[in-house]
Amino acid sequence: MTKDDHLIEFLTRLQGCGDYDSSWRLFTQVVAELGFTQNALCLFIPGEILDESANIVLTNYHPDFVAAYEEQGGLQNDSTLQWITSTDQILYWSDPENLTLVRKKHLPIEELSQDFNILNGASFPLKTRYSGSIHCIGLSATDSRKNEYERDVKRNLDLAIAMSRLLEMHLYQFELHQMLEDEAAYSEMQPLHPLEQETIRWLSNGYSIKEVADKKMFKSIESINLYIKKAKQKLQVRTRDQLIARAVLLGLV
Repeated sequence: MTKDDHLIEFLTRLQGCGDYDSSWRLFTQVVAELGFTQNALCLFIPGEILDESANIVLTNYHPDFVAAYEEQGGLQNDSTLQWITSTDQILYWSDPENLTLVRKKHLPIEELSQDFNILNGASFPLKTRYSGSIHCIGLSATDSRKNEYERDVKRNLDLAIAMSRLLEMHLYQFELHQMLEDEAAYSEMQPLHPLEQETIRWLSNGYSIKEVADKKMFKSIESINLYIKKAKQKLQVRTRDQLIARAVLLGLV
C-alpha cells in the first residue's frame, strides 16, 4: 500500500469520528501500527492567562510519566518543545542536534524520558485556528532501541506526520464547538467551586502546588490537591495539564 493509500484510508476512517476523543483514539491506534506507540498533543496558548505556557491536551503516555513530567515543570522545561515552537520545525529526537539544546533546567525532563525509555521519535508544530496558538504533536517509539527505531520505525515517520496533519485539520471542526462554545456539553459538567477555579488560575500562571498552597491561597497542600482532584472530575479530564487547558478554553479562569 502506498503512502497516499494509507492516508486516504486513515482520512476515511477519521471522518467517521465525531469528537476529540474518538479521533485521538483512532490516531493513536493507527500510528502505533507504524511503531509510534505513545504520543501527545500539546496546546500552547500565548497571552496573559497562561503567560506563554503550554498544556498537554491529549496523550496515551503512561500516567506515572505524565504525573512526573508535570511535577518537573512539564512543557515549560522541555527543551524539545521549547525549540520547535521557536523554530517552527520538526525535531528528530535521536539526532545529535537534540543534545545541544539541553540546558540545566531541562535535565530533569531528559532524565525522566530516559527512565521511561521515551527516547526515539519526533516532535513538530501544527497551526491551529486560535490566533497566536500552536498545537504540537510528539510521536514516540517508546521502548524501542535506537537501532530498531532507525531500521524499522523511522522510515514510517513521514507517513505518521502526514496523518498528524490530517488529524489536526479534522479537529478544527470540534475545537470551537466542543471546547469553547458547546453549552450542551458544558451543562453536563458540574460547576467549579470558587476555590477550585482560583486553584486552577494560579496553576495556569505557572505556580507549583506548594506555592499555591503556601503563598497564594494559604491552604494546606492536601486541600489544594483535593481542589485539583474535584476539578478534574467535574471537567472530565485526567491530568493537571488537561485541566488547565480545558478550563482556559471554556473560559472558566
